[in-house]
Amino acid sequence: PWNVGGLQFTHTGLANDNGGCGYAGENCVDVAAGQAYSESFSGNYFATAGTNAYLSIRSTGPALHGIEFAVDSGYPSIYVMWQTFLGGALTGSGRVSLGASGIGDVLGLSDAAGFSEVRVFAFDSASDTAGYSAPAIDSVRAFTVAEPASLALVALAGVCAAGLRRRRR
Repeated sequence: PWNVGGLQFTHTGLANDNGGCGYAGENCVDVAAGQAYSESFSGNYFATAGTNAYLSIRSTGPALHGIEFAVDSGYPSIYVMWQTFLGGALTGSGRVSLGASGIGDVLGLSDAAGFSEVRVFAFDSASDTAGYSAPAIDSVRAFTVAEPASLALVALAGVCAAGLRRRRR
């Protein structure tokens, strides 16, 4: 696993070499000539490949309420399937077609109830839900929403500050 900023990144499938492409895709594209694995990626990225292989992004702290990331595929077109989990229970899933591979796109997910993990697959057709998968992601941004008690404290502080301001006048 790789941990950064309260997120843990793991994968199933091939070894830690970005789905056989190596660091920043150097084994799949001519990095020296300025080529990149995906126009949506910057520098290195996280990828895997294999039967039912997926990338996992898990919160190591509070539940997430939103996440976005650049996504691409080892196939000519990007057919992404995603799943969200909270406490190990599946809370959401879906599929989306994101266009041509090598260009990539950004996928954003949100859930007011929260989720602790998102799994990303990339298949060779829009209807697939299993089989050989080759997902790649980069530039992950995750979002949490403050707990209701925290919001109430912030609101109370605002009311108190307004009261003090009026009192001083």
